[in-house]
Amino acid sequence: MRPNWLMAWIILEINILRFIPLIIKTKSNQEAEASIKYFLSQALGSILILLGISILYQPIIQSISSWVIIGAIFIKLGIAPCHFWYPSVIASLSWINCLTLSTWQKLAPLSLLIITSYKLETRIILAIAARINALVGGIIGINQTHLRPLLAYSSIGHIGWITSILSINKISFCIAYFIIYSLIVIPIFIIINIINSKTIKTIYNIFKINTITAIIIAICLLSLAGIPPLRGFIPKLIIIFKLIENNSIILLFLLIGAYINLYYYLNITFNLIIRSNNISLKYENSNSYNIPTIVIMSTSILGILPLII
Repeated sequence: MRPNWLMAWIILEINILRFIPLIIKTKSNQEAEASIKYFLSQALGSILILLGISILYQPIIQSISSWVIIGAIFIKLGIAPCHFWYPSVIASLSWINCLTLSTWQKLAPLSLLIITSYKLETRIILAIAARINALVGGIIGINQTHLRPLLAYSSIGHIGWITSILSINKISFCIAYFIIYSLIVIPIFIIINIINSKTIKTIYNIFKINTITAIIIAICLLSLAGIPPLRGFIPKLIIIFKLIENNSIILLFLLIGAYINLYYYLNITFNLIIRSNNISLKYENSNSYNIPTIVIMSTSILGILPLII
């Protein structure tokens, strides 16, 4: 399936122009700076797409058009090594805008990446990108003390898993992985937005205020790390099996990055428990069990159901 590149470029531009007003809605200097960084990076990606389209039908230099277009899509997605703008923009946005940038805004460029993955040269590029993203998301993410950059590099690490399964042309698993990732990070961003937390240390006091909220965050973080039997474990397990079937060396890099990610997720989760004065659920706190809490906690452990079946 070959995309209409001009129509794809128009859709990507609409995707940019509708998100920038959401960024500058709060009228803060920090988010205004983030909107400029976001616009410049996306404009660079758009220029490269137009450049790739212009040389796509030139017989002499047609071979490099795929590299130019894929590089442009990488910039728009924030995929390493074109991730230079993504963590800094995430660090300056509100939590709701961070959620939008991490999920909804990736749909259009990711769809374009899926469509172009039928080419052999594209799969080679995706295989290289999977290795880089897995290592960058783990190694650089481990040094972060603020939540927004931490989740940004975590997203880069998960993009490595998505591009790895695309490199062997398993599109359905790529879509399923992205959907499950989005379902995991949505409650994380919403809860952190409610408690208005910025650094990792501020999360450690949540147990003293609301035990149930802290447990939900801990479960979602462990699910994001891919710990069984939580929901995030199943897509990673399936991708591991598919990569083993194809004798892909990408798996080694993905597992190294996943182990590093697991370290700082467990570090946050254990500190949530250790630094709490009282981790028992008392009867007087039973009114904290509302419908959203039950839904989030129950769906976060759905990963065990396919194993039972």
